[in-house]
Amino acid sequence: MNAPRDDIAAELIAAVRDNATLLFEEQRDRAAGEIAAFGEVLRGSARSLSEDGAVAQYTIEAARRIDAFAGELRARSWGELVGDIEDFAKSSPLGFLAAAIGAGLVAGRLLALSAPRPDETAPPQPASRHDKPLAAAARDNEAAIAEIYPGRSAAPRETL
Repeated sequence: MNAPRDDIAAELIAAVRDNATLLFEEQRDRAAGEIAAFGEVLRGSARSLSEDGAVAQYTIEAARRIDAFAGELRARSWGELVGDIEDFAKSSPLGFLAAAIGAGLVAGRLLALSAPRPDETAPPQPASRHDKPLAAAARDNEAAIAEIYPGRSAAPRETL
């Protein structure tokens, strides 16, 4: 009696899993491409430095390692990456926490940079009542108190 419903649920779960896998692979390949592009930028910087310099050698080595990491990232499946992350978290919890915080900060910064900027040529928007200077807000408060309590001032009374 529940067989058709179970079949539909199984098909739905399989479709969601397949779509999630495709999305992961696309994002993984995109990230690996960006990482490899960064390695190429480093390699180009090393070429502009003197070939005999220590800085150039370190830059070339960094570019080589970045390229290797990008290649490894492309070759790994979702399960392998999750397993590697779990192993790292178990072996070095503080390192994992620091990496997670760092990744969150980088992601937040990238999101903030990608946010649409307000048009600088647009005319300024009218100020809301919360944007008033303190003196103007105080005058408004005094006027409101005078309306509610005629003959009474909001100014503090001096006592001796």
